Amino acid sequence: MPELFAVLVVVAVSIAAWIAAWLQTRGGVKLDSPTEQARLRVHEAWLRQRLALAECERWDAGMTASLTEELNTTTRQLTHGKAS
Repeated sequence: MPELFAVLVVVAVSIAAWIAAWLQTRGGVKLDSPTEQARLRVHEAWLRQRLALAECERWDAGMTASLTEELNTTTRQLTHGKAS
């Protein structure tokens, strides 16, 4: 009987953790925190540097397009105030 109780506790905690994680990721992260804004600005600057390097070294068109797309997404997140 104690084994059954232990299994039920583990299942209940697992389900609660899954629901909490699901609810937290549904709406996205708001850029209310200065830390998140700073993180996105640093990431945007890093992407710009990588894109400049990619163009200078004539990287593959697919890699350059991927960097451009990620840079556009990051810039859009900073502009609209949301990070998804």
